[in-house]
Amino acid sequence: MHPACCRHPETCTLSYVEHLRGFVIGVDAIPTRAMHRTPGQPDEPASETSARQKRWDRDLPAYKRLRNAGMEAPISGAAKYERSLG
Repeated sequence: MHPACCRHPETCTLSYVEHLRGFVIGVDAIPTRAMHRTPGQPDEPASETSARQKRWDRDLPAYKRLRNAGMEAPISGAAKYERSLG
């Protein structure tokens, strides 16, 4: 018997258990329990790391556009500042 995720059950030689051994739960599946560990820094929940990365993904391109236009802009919150100008 093969799990539904098996792409070629007619030719597959793995047992059901062998299929499951390759199964891994990602960090985003349990954000309240997952920790991001950086050497030399305190551990923080993965949800905080993901949220910060999303903010940076928005703010850094906006900051670059504002600086290229010759404006002084804060790095943190640059996307919000750019929207307020428009």
